[in-house]
Amino acid sequence: MNKVMKKGFEITIDTQKKIIAAVDKGFVLITIDAYGAYITGGDDKLGLHLKWDKLSLNTGDNMIIKATVNQKEYPSADIDQELIDRKKLLKEYQELKAFLTEKRLLE
Repeated sequence: MNKVMKKGFEITIDTQKKIIAAVDKGFVLITIDAYGAYITGGDDKLGLHLKWDKLSLNTGDNMIIKATVNQKEYPSADIDQELIDRKKLLKEYQELKAFLTEKRLLE
């Protein structure tokens, strides 16, 4: 682990829950649906899929998302990390492409 400047987001729910999700080279994905908010992403440089948190949302909750730069140890132990298997990912892509082509949804 090393200290690097990472761009990302600070997410706060009703001033109680604060998450800082940032990566050096990659992306942060904030997905919101009827069940809650999911903070995930990927580090392209390290080949990791990252999961910061899953947040429950209640009617009337306020969510603030602020762009930020973070410089803490990275990747930290409080982030769930899974190594991306590039061969498996390529196989899934090829299977999906073949399926969509067969259904004439992709040319």
